[in-house]
Amino acid sequence: MHQFFDGFSGFGVPATDPELDIFAKEFPIDAPLSHTGKTLLTYNRFGFDVLDSATADESWLISAIVEFSKNAQHPLIDIGGGYGRLTRLLLEEGGKVIYNEIDVHHLMYGFQQVSTSDYQNLYLNNKRFPDQTDFPDESLSGVILHRVIHFLTPEEIEAGFKKIARWLVPGGKIFIAVLPPHHGEYRQKVLPAYDKAWKEGNPWPGHSWSSYEILPEQAYGLPKKLHVMDHRPLKLALEKCGFVVERYDFVSMKKFAAPTPLRDGKELFGLVARKG
Repeated sequence: MHQFFDGFSGFGVPATDPELDIFAKEFPIDAPLSHTGKTLLTYNRFGFDVLDSATADESWLISAIVEFSKNAQHPLIDIGGGYGRLTRLLLEEGGKVIYNEIDVHHLMYGFQQVSTSDYQNLYLNNKRFPDQTDFPDESLSGVILHRVIHFLTPEEIEAGFKKIARWLVPGGKIFIAVLPPHHGEYRQKVLPAYDKAWKEGNPWPGHSWSSYEILPEQAYGLPKKLHVMDHRPLKLALEKCGFVVERYDFVSMKKFAAPTPLRDGKELFGLVARKG
């Protein structure tokens, strides 16, 4: 966590804080491109920022998040929000958002793209999920974990779900997007082992796959280990925390790579659950 954000409690630093504008000017306003030129490469090599306007329109999960935010009475938190594209989309729709991101380069880049007219609905938060983040009970309407928890261990995910269950108001929702074992580029290698481990009773059968082994062309922008999953472990863990799973399905990411039969629309997996 950057020292600038030390000492701020509650949701984080209000975007209206005048010191934030001064602090943001110390950081670049450009973001590095991936090798394909179709996505933004994260500074800390925790994946790629792939949310553009077309993707937002095509994703059933993003559509669900946006529609939910329009009637939310409390803030939504965008955990691991990258360069802030989803945060900005929600702000443009009138939502109140906590933009959470551990890399301050991303956070400041995203902040500098936000319209000043939306500052009143924005908080910036630099704390790491789940160990450093905490909010009052029943203070949030929604929690977004879009392309985040496949970087976490089972213990971190379970601890995070327990916290989220406290943070959300009754009826609040959690929105998740993860790498599934069905991804065409590694399905034959991962899915049989995943299914076998699940049948044998492993509650997190997709933990700790080598990035270089399953996604060699993207590994330069990823951490060494990835945690693939689908609805089975997520549903089990969420229901233990009192959530009701409402919907899950694949989200296509085909357009971000060269055309290949291995890209068949199962590159991402989305799930929506409600606090019961």
